[in-house]
Amino acid sequence: MNIEQAKQEFYRLEGKRGVREIRAALVKIKNTTVRNESEKVKKDYMIFKLNLAISAMPQGGLINLAFSNQVEELETYQDLERLLPNNQLGKLTDRGKTAPRGMIDRYWNKKDMKVLFNDQNTDIRKGQKIPSNFDPSSERYFQDYFAISGIEYGNWLNQLDRLNYLNGAALAFFDLQTILGFSSKQIGFHKILSMAFGARGSGKALAHFEPSTFVINLTRFKRESAARIKASKVKREERLMRSGGVGSLAHEYGHALDYFAGYYIDPMSNGKEALTGGGSTSTNVNNSLIAKKNLRGLMEKILKGIIWSSSGNELSTYYIRLKAKAKANDYWYRRNEIFARAFEIYILYKLKKRGWLNLYLQELKYENAYYLSLNEIAKLEKDFDTLIAAIRSKLTPNAANKARQIIH
Repeated sequence: MNIEQAKQEFYRLEGKRGVREIRAALVKIKNTTVRNESEKVKKDYMIFKLNLAISAMPQGGLINLAFSNQVEELETYQDLERLLPNNQLGKLTDRGKTAPRGMIDRYWNKKDMKVLFNDQNTDIRKGQKIPSNFDPSSERYFQDYFAISGIEYGNWLNQLDRLNYLNGAALAFFDLQTILGFSSKQIGFHKILSMAFGARGSGKALAHFEPSTFVINLTRFKRESAARIKASKVKREERLMRSGGVGSLAHEYGHALDYFAGYYIDPMSNGKEALTGGGSTSTNVNNSLIAKKNLRGLMEKILKGIIWSSSGNELSTYYIRLKAKAKANDYWYRRNEIFARAFEIYILYKLKKRGWLNLYLQELKYENAYYLSLNEIAKLEKDFDTLIAAIRSKLTPNAANKARQIIH
């Protein structure tokens, strides 16, 4: 899509619109190809306005959109800074570099902006050497390298937060790529996956994955009172580690693999369904499916190994432990959640085997009873390896094109 087509898509939204329609247009505009600063400014302004509309959207309702011709008047980022209320230039998304001369930038430059998530901070990450030409702080590089469709930031993230979330995600995906044996483009499912940071939080979830839009959202850290912050002497960037979605990326990526493979690589004849069966809490095992050794069969074999003992006649030690802890809360028994938590431990196990650490990618968020132990995942490692290899071989640009037609 070029800038003229993006403007047509933008102005088409005038009138009463729902959130799904606005988000669909937002994805298209984010993927617009721009050739110069004038086009970049126009693109960023349209993205800003649509993100603003989504944030103001009443739950389950419609919002009445009306746009002036200000898009046509924008030529430089100085124009945009004068136009936006309260110097909100720093809130824009999909900008290759942080927007210059904005009020937010001037403030954080004085404060000596600290990026907590970097390849030198061994308290958070230890592992393979990052190439000198790898640029985790560039949105455009992040999107191009990992074939990420788009990036979205919440209204309450400042530039310091943005840099930390972006850097952490880039380094986490770099390690995940090696562990899974994926190409860099496969990490983003060839421009199907989008990332949101503090933009789409819901309820108490630390992070979540949206199958309909193929977005992983990492929730922003909790807001704390000024008095509490002063008393604890914890800097803002360090609060990212104390709460929110940091550490949940492996879990949500497990969901993304489950749904992409189930929806677009090995789909059911009767419609969309994740490889795991989604929210089903069934403990029944389909042995005939396992015998087929297709993606669904490989997933079924993993779930069987998690839920049942090796004899197949009684529940596994893990599942008994889970039942004692989770009681009647069916969330913990959903097959997609059981797999995502197991995938977390699989990634942790692979990190530990290499002597690596990546707390942005994987850090347990709940009590140990909800997870497989490292000894338990070791027995399932080969089954996981086989599933990942099978997905990897089928995660092609053609599969992504099929998905793109449905999602977008």
